[in-house]
Amino acid sequence: MDFDEFLKQKGCTEGVHCWTSKKEVECRFDWHQTATHVIATIYAKGYDPSSLKIKANGIRLQVLLTLQTGVYNKDWILQGIIDENESLACLLSTKVEIKLKKAEPLHWTDFYLDKGTLTHENMTNPGEASDKIDALELNDL
Repeated sequence: MDFDEFLKQKGCTEGVHCWTSKKEVECRFDWHQTATHVIATIYAKGYDPSSLKIKANGIRLQVLLTLQTGVYNKDWILQGIIDENESLACLLSTKVEIKLKKAEPLHWTDFYLDKGTLTHENMTNPGEASDKIDALELNDL
């Protein structure tokens, strides 16, 4: 088909079209903490701020942002509990900083829990985990 034939095609009158599919991409991610906050930084040069979606509840953080090369999509189960009403995000030209307010002033050993350790079996049978712990007599102390 030559270009003139292409232009003669009847166009769509409704709907949204995506001519290329967006592949999932990775961005550099870093985090640090203070006594009251955990700060997550996603380095994403050239992201579209209007497409950024951040959802948070007490134990979960979801981030979706669109870049020219694809989509960065993360869903973390957090290491600790946060107060989502006191948390905020700063959109900068090359990065997104998400400042999460800790609900409890505890030290986080990591930003998120490994989803591999959160299996249905672990969650439905918590007694099995305690069976693996050696018995301890308090009288022996």
